[in-house]
Amino acid sequence: MDNSFNVNVSGECVYISGNFNVIHSGHLRLFSFAKECAPILVVGVNSDSRAKAGALVCQADRLQGVIANSYVDHAFIQQEPTEKIVGNLKPKYVIKGKEHEGKINPEKKILEQYGGKLLFCSGEANYSSEVLLNSEITQIDSDAITHGLAYMDRHNIKIDNLYKLANSFKSKKVCVVGDLIMDEYIVCEAQGLSREEPVMVVSPREGKKFIGGGAIVAGHALGYGANVEYFGVRGDDEHGRLAEKKLNGMGLNFCVLADSSRPTTLKTRYRVDNKSVLRVNHFRKHAISKEIQDELFSRLKTELAQSDLLIMSDFNYGLFPDEFVERLTSEARKSGVFIAADSQCSSQIGNVKRFKGVDILTPTEHEARVSLQDPDSGLVVLSEKMQEVTGVPHIVLTLNKEGILIQSEPQDAWNTDKLPAFTNNPLDTSGAGDCLLVTVALAMKSGGSIWQAALLGSIAAKIQVSKLGNDPIRLNELIDNLVCLS
Repeated sequence: MDNSFNVNVSGECVYISGNFNVIHSGHLRLFSFAKECAPILVVGVNSDSRAKAGALVCQADRLQGVIANSYVDHAFIQQEPTEKIVGNLKPKYVIKGKEHEGKINPEKKILEQYGGKLLFCSGEANYSSEVLLNSEITQIDSDAITHGLAYMDRHNIKIDNLYKLANSFKSKKVCVVGDLIMDEYIVCEAQGLSREEPVMVVSPREGKKFIGGGAIVAGHALGYGANVEYFGVRGDDEHGRLAEKKLNGMGLNFCVLADSSRPTTLKTRYRVDNKSVLRVNHFRKHAISKEIQDELFSRLKTELAQSDLLIMSDFNYGLFPDEFVERLTSEARKSGVFIAADSQCSSQIGNVKRFKGVDILTPTEHEARVSLQDPDSGLVVLSEKMQEVTGVPHIVLTLNKEGILIQSEPQDAWNTDKLPAFTNNPLDTSGAGDCLLVTVALAMKSGGSIWQAALLGSIAAKIQVSKLGNDPIRLNELIDNLVCLS
């Protein structure tokens, strides 16, 4: 995370600065207008000291909200006056809201010296960040933090210990096995209802592709500083090659085998006003061949012998036949490796029960009910059944906007507890379970209790849902966000 101006831009750029307490559609119009003026958009987020009373959210969270926006190319915490930033950056345009027109704008003189221009846009019209925050975020976050602090008291969790635990992630060697998925986001503008049929008509404005599935689980572990090896399967196609290019760009060590019998899984989301209105999945879910299983296993076996943690991230597209899971689990057990697993079946049929004997499972409530064929039991009973059937000592049941339920071993003084979601105003919920899985697993392998691990996982999920699309969480992001619990 940038804390000062250090942007080096090659080419024409446009500059915007402000508080950005919460990104709303007024900001999106402003950013969209800016990108039409110059190809590179740089945004300065006023530091807490510069924003003063106007800072309703801490600078780290405000910066993260800006970075998550696909229009923005560079963003940083602005500590210095705007005119000094403009003098260093020399943008082609500086854009400000219409409310600044007719007022004193110190940067105008600097712009005139080198031929830059000051433009005013009405992107902020009719929106108040303070009103939006008070109505949608502040009270919810405050309640969640109150519950989080009470949870810390129940389990004798100290904030300093959480910092130490997070910092110890860097010493771990991690193997991740999971589906390689490309997530595509197409941001659209709603045009209204069709006159021919009762459907929404949208106009695509911008598209962006992210790495997803098991690959982003590996990306999060890498972002935390761990030594990571990722194993997966892709199609022999353009999206598979793009995925490998992105993995190389992340600096991730990986072994991804090409399977000509299946395309690389592609999930395309069409979004209007920060909401997904349609998702189209391109995939085949037949089981990988015995030959591919054998090759993956032979390469994994060497890495497992020197690893601390194995994470199996199953999206039920055929990467984890039962016999393959059994071989991996058995081999990891021989090497004393901690094993974490998740099996997602939000839009397909899955069975988390195949991961018997691992150390921790993180299914959703829906996944647990599908696997156990139990639509009626209460959450605690459901988690206890999952423990009994799988022999897994720790279950973290994810409950969407209601948070998580933690079910531990019966001999613990506390064997069941619940944590709320740390935000009920998510930008994009995709990927929350992935970062929860890897954070909880790393925390437990680093010596943390299930209660400490679940708390860190919840904070990580809060960070993830504040972004559009999957970008690896960095260790400093996780640590910065712990301040709310101190």
